[in-house]
Amino acid sequence: MSSDALKQGIQVALGAPCQRRQPTAQDISQEASEARVALEANMGGMVQINIPSGSERNRATFQLLRASMDYGRALLFLLETHPIDLSAVALGLHRSQTEQFLRAVFVQFIADEEQFQDFFREDRGPRQKNDKGKWVAIPLNDLAAKVETICPNRPGQRPAEAGPYGAQLLGSSLRAGPRRQGHSGDL
Repeated sequence: MSSDALKQGIQVALGAPCQRRQPTAQDISQEASEARVALEANMGGMVQINIPSGSERNRATFQLLRASMDYGRALLFLLETHPIDLSAVALGLHRSQTEQFLRAVFVQFIADEEQFQDFFREDRGPRQKNDKGKWVAIPLNDLAAKVETICPNRPGQRPAEAGPYGAQLLGSSLRAGPRRQGHSGDL
């Protein structure tokens, strides 16, 4: 085979439309079911993490993570039970799920004490002061970019700012820890 024939064959192969079949309702439902089982296992692991008493920051972070997971469970339920007719609603829940996760990472790893107190007291979401000292919202895309700089890119990699709960919160491992007395596990 000449190099021209090989070159032409490669160009034909690269230019050919991909013959992938579209997923069926059953495919979507099955994937959602498997994802829901994994998410619920993660939720069960979070219950085992001991949250130190007196830490508003850690408590707020875990509550935001739990809210994110609850949105995830809801959207997976919709995809599992109504994969075609409620998929747009599930997509809407995904945005809320993502926002809660980003807020959790903001609270735990990005916000300084002043930002955390503003977040906690004002309930206006992640904000920062502008050049004039006025509080302004951090746009979702900017917050996502900040989160990407601290989240691990590889399994087991810890971000530098993670602190004692960083690996647990960002998914590199969920170690079972002792439960606090009187703690039901609900966040």
